[in-house]
This record gives sequence, C-alpha cells and structure tokens, in this order.
Amino acid sequence: MSKLTPVLAVGGSTLNGLDWLAIAAYFAVLLGVAWWVVKQHKDTAADYFLAGRNQ
Repeated sequence: MSKLTPVLAVGGSTLNGLDWLAIAAYFAVLLGVAWWVVKQHKDTAADYFLAGRNQ
C-alpha cells in the first residue's frame, strides 16, 4: 500500500500575487456596484407605505 500525500504537495497549486490581485479587484468592483445600487434606490418611509406610488 502506498502512502497518501496531500493534494497541495503533489500539484503545487497555490495562488500567486496576480491571482490574489484579480480576486481583490473582483470583490472591489462587486462592492462598488452594490454601494452604487443602494445609493441610487434610497427609499423613504412614505415611499414604503405608498408602495412606490406618487403622492
């Protein structure tokens, strides 16, 4: 029977600096879009109770 080795030790598949930069950029864009959407669609209590109809 052979001894099992961890996957990372065999393939050596680790993330390098460019990979981490791409991940960070993705989440920065995702958070930026979420922040923009929240700022654009700021509803008030009156808008909530009127269900979006004009006063």
